[in-house]
Amino acid sequence: MTDTLSEAVFQILLALSDQARHGLGIAGEVELRTRGRVTLGAGTLYTALRRMRDDGWIEEIQAPVGEDDPRRRFYKLAATGRRVLSEEALRLETLVSDARGKAVLPSKRPA
Repeated sequence: MTDTLSEAVFQILLALSDQARHGLGIAGEVELRTRGRVTLGAGTLYTALRRMRDDGWIEEIQAPVGEDDPRRRFYKLAATGRRVLSEEALRLETLVSDARGKAVLPSKRPA
């Protein structure tokens, strides 16, 4: 198990879980998905991307066909990053389950 992830790192990995994106695309997807609760500043985003790339969690890839801005760097989730994301999601799910068991949160309603 990896160390606990910051919310920024978790959200970045989650943004890359379904498709490759460039930095601003990641930030936009996170802000949209979290309804503005999480906004990633440039310093936070690019520092995290560099660290995750160096750790092998994400990979920098060639820009998709039709992408005309050479300054954009595209990233995709690597197998190690997917494992880290899954482990963290499971850890969070376990914590929520513990809270439900102690009636801190209401029990889940059947779907």
